Amino acid sequence: MPKFHRLIALALLALPSSADATDLDTTPNARPLSADWHYTYPPKAEAAGVKEGYVLVRVKVSAKGEPLAAFIVKDETPGYGFDETARECAMHQDYIPGHDRKGRAIASETKVFRMHFEPWKEEK
Repeated sequence: MPKFHRLIALALLALPSSADATDLDTTPNARPLSADWHYTYPPKAEAAGVKEGYVLVRVKVSAKGEPLAAFIVKDETPGYGFDETARECAMHQDYIPGHDRKGRAIASETKVFRMHFEPWKEEK
């Protein structure tokens, strides 16, 4: 049975800061609804003893907040399956869509964000 991990690092780059709070209803960029993502660590990375991986991702989002496509901008740890894990993870999330100047939800894309993967750590 695969162990699921939590992915939290992307929230620091993808979610707006409190200084942007007044622009939340008129931003053209979509953003993740939650920073608490779960994933399965790539088997190739685990077998090779790779301690962590990073992937830059951008997601196209519908006006309903559903992911339409996930684009890997850069796999900073290539060859271990982090790119496919990032794409799969991003496609199973919910998003807040961008909004036009009248406040209507529109199809949009997220800003590029960095996903950080770490292997499962047993709690003692």
